[in-house]
Amino acid sequence: MRLILHIGMGKTGTSSIQKALEASQDKLAETGCHYLGMWLDEPGEPFAGFQGLPKLFASSPEQQKALASSFVARMHAKEKEEGYNTFVFSNEALFEQAERIIPFVSVLRQETDLCILAYLRDPHEWLPSAFAQWGIRHKTKCGPLQPFGEAGRSLILQYEALRSWFRYFGDSLFVRRHEKSLDVVSDMAEFCGLDLDAAGARHLERSEPAELLMRAAFNARFSQQVLPDRFNRIVFPTGQKIQSLRELADLCFQNDEIDEIVEEQRDLFEFVAAEFGPDFNFLEKQYRPAKVPDHSELQQRMLDYLVEMTLQQAVRIKQLEQRIAALEQDQ
Repeated sequence: MRLILHIGMGKTGTSSIQKALEASQDKLAETGCHYLGMWLDEPGEPFAGFQGLPKLFASSPEQQKALASSFVARMHAKEKEEGYNTFVFSNEALFEQAERIIPFVSVLRQETDLCILAYLRDPHEWLPSAFAQWGIRHKTKCGPLQPFGEAGRSLILQYEALRSWFRYFGDSLFVRRHEKSLDVVSDMAEFCGLDLDAAGARHLERSEPAELLMRAAFNARFSQQVLPDRFNRIVFPTGQKIQSLRELADLCFQNDEIDEIVEEQRDLFEFVAAEFGPDFNFLEKQYRPAKVPDHSELQQRMLDYLVEMTLQQAVRIKQLEQRIAALEQDQ
């Protein structure tokens, strides 16, 4: 029985791989492969779900060995009942935890044909992405937001875990190079011999610069850790797309197609000129498009409006707070 343990590392296409595995379960089953998911649901409670892995990392060696044996037993049952011969488990949180899950993985290696698969990026490419994700978007450190120089020196230590994976499980470890241009789903499918549907599988958990700056301003207000969904719930609860003001300005003020639009109705305006005289010969005039407002001036003026709106709203909110306080006093 073969077990593919995809351990990350994070920011190397792990979400794309997991989404492709999830979407391809029927195709995988036809070839005798079963995707176990991201969590230890097969052994069941108390290690199932999102909270299960931290419990695994904190477990004693004896508990880990027992959990691993139960995990393998469930796979053997599926092998016998449903004909599976290959199983895939994927979670990037495993990458940093090699030292804490040696007993668990050791049992897996003893009782299965184990393939531990990791992807690595050049740290020059990986660090900016990791900083945006775990330094800003998801505030993982308590205290003030850390600058790149400080956070980067901590984040880069994630690579150190590779030493442990190699030291303890080097005979089962396979490391692939991740590049920006790499179709990581196709690469994993080819390397592991899996039938994965890679079309549209790439998934990027990434914020555009303006949103990242907004998240930084929001997260900096709190001394504790801040998960991304806190910003989503409070600031943009509907998760709507934020319309670009530049695009809206183009929509409002760009009218350079006007000659083309009029020309498309030539017959109509020839009739107007013929029936109502030369003063109505609109076809001879070449329209000179109006000057489009300067984007920087337009944004500055929009800021004027926003400041005024914010101050008015602050006054109204204060008045509402006073009224609510008065009502609560009366009760």
